[in-house]
Amino acid sequence: MRKLALIALLAASFAAAADTVQLRADAPDRHVVVKGDTLWDISAKFLKSPWKWPELWQYNKAEIKNPHWIYPGDVIYLIMTPQGPRLSVVATVKLSPTIHAEAIPDAKEAIPTIPYAAIEGFLQHPLVASVSMLATAPVLVGSADERTLMSLGDRVYATGILIDSGKWNIVRVGKALKDPDSGQEIARELAYVGDAKTLTTGAPSTLSITSVDREVQAGDLLIPVSETGAVDFIPRAPDKQIEGKIISAYGGSQSAGKYWTVIINRGRTDGLEQGHVLAVYESGRAVGHDPNASKLASYSPKSGYIDSNKERVSSDWSGLDIACLKPGKQVTAGEPVDTKDAFTTDCRQEYVKLPDQQVGHILIYRVFDRVAYGLVMDSASPIYLLDTVKNP
Repeated sequence: MRKLALIALLAASFAAAADTVQLRADAPDRHVVVKGDTLWDISAKFLKSPWKWPELWQYNKAEIKNPHWIYPGDVIYLIMTPQGPRLSVVATVKLSPTIHAEAIPDAKEAIPTIPYAAIEGFLQHPLVASVSMLATAPVLVGSADERTLMSLGDRVYATGILIDSGKWNIVRVGKALKDPDSGQEIARELAYVGDAKTLTTGAPSTLSITSVDREVQAGDLLIPVSETGAVDFIPRAPDKQIEGKIISAYGGSQSAGKYWTVIINRGRTDGLEQGHVLAVYESGRAVGHDPNASKLASYSPKSGYIDSNKERVSSDWSGLDIACLKPGKQVTAGEPVDTKDAFTTDCRQEYVKLPDQQVGHILIYRVFDRVAYGLVMDSASPIYLLDTVKNP
């Protein structure tokens, strides 16, 4: 009896685990880590839903500050436990008959959660700002020699510095980001121009340009520099139900693919956090259906006789090439009919919306009040503007 109870308990444990972690049918029993791997990529070899890799690795949100580093050359094994499938790491060791000294690997050499090269620039610079924030931002008014374009090392002047942060990002206001549902402007994109530091405060204040990404212009705005440290993303589903839309793709493109950055119309006020994963759905297209399709008929324009019943017909009768029956009208093949009385060219269409199709996942990596930036982690087809995002 005890043996049967134990078997039942193990079966229940595996069933519960299967609800959250589902292995691929072709999952390997091991994988050798190579340079360029990410935890998401490795987990995609084992899992149907690679964003659930924290469960496979037994990670949790609290371990973000103390991750288990994995290095190229490590061998990852798939093992089964009473709690479900798990991944185990065995570091490769080169055996030698003599004493072998080896430096402890640098954490920077460990494989990352996601490809940081795809988002590094977005983590370091300001991306968006609210209209209210921009209204009070300090403004560069020019240089001492009245040049309209300024560059590295130039001394420039700004108005509106009420609280000195010492270091500033120079930005240029870009396009408005609007909520597609309400049409309301929810933020403005910012183009990074360069950096500056305060020399003296006053009206105006004096600054020095310390770095440039492009030429600085009078009218550019100043945003206080915010220090952004390294982030180790632990992917997870949001704690609450979230549904939004993709409102922009980096570079102004109408579509995006793997490792592209997209912007969604949900943010901190909606409960989004760094590391949240959202599924992307392509809206099902509307398919038209003519409720009178079975009643479409061809006719002889000269005699007014119905020839036969067909789904689509054409005629040389002026002004009535394709027709369908008016509501309540009936015709019989071979019988005379007043075509203008029985038929209409205004064939009413009924539309059926096909189900939405999941096309990929995005991982949220920067969150603002009302918008967030996400990295496309996988996509079965191109991801388009206004595609829906929601809990996976």
